[in-house]
Amino acid sequence: MGFSFDNNGNLKQSKMFLYSSKTKPIGILSGACNVKLEQNFHKLFELNFKIYKNINNEENEFYESVIKNKLIEVQGINWFQILSAVEKYDDNSKETYKEVKCCPLENMLIYRKVDDIVGVFGLYDVTDTSKSLLHIISAECGWSIGHVSNELLTKYRTFDINSMEIYNLLTTKISDSFGCVFQFDSYTKTINVYLLSELEEMTDIIISKKNILKEYIKDDSDSPIITKMRVRGADDLDIRSVNFGRNYLVNLDYYMTEDWCSQGLVDAYNTYKTDYNNIRTSFNTSLTTLKTKNAELTILKAELRDLESLKSAQENVMGVSVQNHGRVPIPSDSDYTIYQNAVTLVNGYVAQIVTKKNQITSKQNEINSVQLTLYSISDSIDENNYFTPEQITEMNGFIVEGDDYEDSTFVVTSETSEEEALEIKTELMQNAYEDLFIKSRPQYTLKLQVYTLYRMIKMN
Repeated sequence: MGFSFDNNGNLKQSKMFLYSSKTKPIGILSGACNVKLEQNFHKLFELNFKIYKNINNEENEFYESVIKNKLIEVQGINWFQILSAVEKYDDNSKETYKEVKCCPLENMLIYRKVDDIVGVFGLYDVTDTSKSLLHIISAECGWSIGHVSNELLTKYRTFDINSMEIYNLLTTKISDSFGCVFQFDSYTKTINVYLLSELEEMTDIIISKKNILKEYIKDDSDSPIITKMRVRGADDLDIRSVNFGRNYLVNLDYYMTEDWCSQGLVDAYNTYKTDYNNIRTSFNTSLTTLKTKNAELTILKAELRDLESLKSAQENVMGVSVQNHGRVPIPSDSDYTIYQNAVTLVNGYVAQIVTKKNQITSKQNEINSVQLTLYSISDSIDENNYFTPEQITEMNGFIVEGDDYEDSTFVVTSETSEEEALEIKTELMQNAYEDLFIKSRPQYTLKLQVYTLYRMIKMN
């Protein structure tokens, strides 16, 4: 959002241009007052203002053209579409005026849908655009794809959506599942995608008492502070295997200060958290080893199936010869050489199958060993090793459970390999942790009054 100032450093209201369409300008709006811009984080925000029919006893030139669905460009800020323009007259003003309510241009995405989003999709996949959500949405609505954070390029999720509005799909299911935020550029009609962690680097706006700030109100939200969250994917998929055997996450960081609890608990918690982070590193290293060995086991099992298939094919050759003669072929038979070659190949495959089964057993033993290491690591971080019974009782006073974190786009089926399942569970846990990080702290609404322009921002 851009602001401009006069020579005295005071905020100047941006010019407002009225359009029938982006390529068909009408003119500059005059007489707009009580201009308010209300925004809720990255969600749709509203532009509201009044415009009078007469200015200084002269008819406002474009007053009659301010009607529903016309477009407004607030210079340097954004493009908007008029949602309503209600004409009024009251005793206070003794003038006819319109109360105008607008939404940004991406509002049109609420009224466009995509269908048949069923299966596994990437957020942005140039190798297969038929399975790329952004390519599908772009083709449907005409908005182009802008910035996409690199870390999002290799992520895939499972969806089961028959039909859904594009804006809602982007800002709810896709945003939640991929842990990202969508920014819409109405000037270029592009959709940009960022990680939540990148948001703090995206703003260059500073509002202080020295420039445009007149008043602010910081208001507690009614939302409770959630410190414990159970995590589930599709079909009760849980995160136990990647989270020390637990199907839940806990974050008590906000309360672990002397303002809230005893110094003894604060010290014990800090020690626990330091060890937890160190042990998490060891745990993740062992998980990586487990994924590698599971991948190797998958390859060995595939090689075993191939060998068994080849052996079965040669046994069929042998069976045909025996069936044709009613006996094992003898040297004088025309297929004797074929039969003997098949016998030789079968014997060779039998030996290879034995070797392959031994390799599989050995690999499974390696996997079992890594799993035992993971169990041992999980046991070492048990809370009873760090806190006294009294401290656990004190800490439990800060445990508040909200709704479970559920995301049905994380799916593990019978066709999912073990290493893929671990990766899916890890991403599910990371998304849930980011959600809990926000909910485990107070939520505030910060209202800023900046002279003639108002902006409400949801702060987390």
